[in-house]
Amino acid sequence: MANVLSCMSLLATYDGNPNDAVTLACRAQDAARAVGEQPLVMSMLHLREAFAHASLRDAEACRQAVDRSRDQFERSRGHEAEAPDWIQYFDETKLLVDTGIAYARLGEPARADPSSLRACVERTPTSSEAVPFTPTGWPPPSSSWANSTRHAPAPASPSTSPRPSTRHE
Repeated sequence: MANVLSCMSLLATYDGNPNDAVTLACRAQDAARAVGEQPLVMSMLHLREAFAHASLRDAEACRQAVDRSRDQFERSRGHEAEAPDWIQYFDETKLLVDTGIAYARLGEPARADPSSLRACVERTPTSSEAVPFTPTGWPPPSSSWANSTRHAPAPASPSTSPRPSTRHE
């Protein structure tokens, strides 16, 4: 349930509904607590909340959510194998990049850990994770991801391609 609510929170942020996104992120945290409050899960959920607060331009709430995310990530060290399969993508690089995105959305990119930019730029196009999204132009145009999208394979034929997204960026 926490995973579904966290995805809904992220979509609400992207769709311009940050108040709903905060509510959904907090409900996702409640759902995670109800089944044992796994630290890696909580870390990611606090970052979803930070994204929503950043969209609301609520600097203090964003910073507090980022701090809670970092604290939970530290608690998760050495216990990653105990986390559910669906959260295994969430590693330190993802934490750093997403923290940078939250601060960029807030309009305070200088607060981001300098390694967040390095982590984003150094990622390879073979990564199984999605490219970070932010209206401020992430990833940087000079990054390997930005360059790799220029050489992406041709789209699948209409009979095999997935249904088009209705998300507007």
